[in-house]
Amino acid sequence: MGLTKFTKNLGKSIQYKILPAPTYVFAQDVHAKRVYSLANATLGVITSASLAVHLIGQGLAQARDGLRKHAIKQVDRLLSNAKLDVWELFRHWVPYVVSHNNGGEPTQLIE
Repeated sequence: MGLTKFTKNLGKSIQYKILPAPTYVFAQDVHAKRVYSLANATLGVITSASLAVHLIGQGLAQARDGLRKHAIKQVDRLLSNAKLDVWELFRHWVPYVVSHNNGGEPTQLIE
């Protein structure tokens, strides 16, 4: 199975599982449209396996069967938005991840 076929199938099965997590975590503090854009960008990253803006947009378009031009523009606008504060998102996201993976206890990694 080629990577393109695999990621297309992955996008179809996972796109309905991505939105609930950011909605639950950020619903009180982040505008609903921004949460939806974050979920779409996450879907684009998972589908494209890349962190390049253009490829994230292409991955989103592939997963949603949409136009590449519009998906790339959506991702670009999200990431260039001055009101999107990554550290503020981390303030909500990290406790969510820690509490769901280890019973609320932080995991200590030793190299």
